[in-house]
Amino acid sequence: MAAEVGTAEGAERTGSGVDMSVPHRLQSSWTLYFNTSVGAGGKGGKSSWDENLKTVTEISTVESLWGTLNAIAEPTALMPSSTYYLFKTGIKPLWEDKANENGGKFTIKLRDKSLVNEIWLNSVLLVLGDSFASDDSDEICGLEMAVRSQQTRLSMWIGTSDNFALRDNIKAKWRREICAGGLPSDMDIEFDPHMNQQSYQKPYGGYRGGR
Repeated sequence: MAAEVGTAEGAERTGSGVDMSVPHRLQSSWTLYFNTSVGAGGKGGKSSWDENLKTVTEISTVESLWGTLNAIAEPTALMPSSTYYLFKTGIKPLWEDKANENGGKFTIKLRDKSLVNEIWLNSVLLVLGDSFASDDSDEICGLEMAVRSQQTRLSMWIGTSDNFALRDNIKAKWRREICAGGLPSDMDIEFDPHMNQQSYQKPYGGYRGGR
């Protein structure tokens, strides 16, 4: 799978001088998926989406996180219609997964390509580094980086859509962290409950992730 998603060469990134001689376990285990979507004019269907969703690797330590980030292509190097999904292990990037069915996702539309890679990296470190309050962190299901021809979308999936206080906390924390990385402070972060997506069938993928 590494050949499909590309590789990136460079010096090892270790964050802030963590001792890498022994494994440092993350609070949760995460699974990285890669998908090349079927275009709207293609055959589509649930089976097509499932067949195109590939498991890249599981990430459970700081070391495996940095190893993965160094091995895969950065989002701006991906072909349009490619998507990374980085989800807690055991949760699939499907709207109908039990952990997602009552939730939704925050989405940032990134038209400035110069910001994409840094905001993706900062968001990955924020979520996998368990930087949110405990209750908020428990509700975070994963990240979706959808590269499309017109724009790139970065989404954070959460397990609840009706806890407005929790939603506000997560949104505010995410905004603070990524704005520190260069995102305009007035950038829209939209929230869309998965129920809104499930009210119609897409031409491919059924009740699935973003296009």
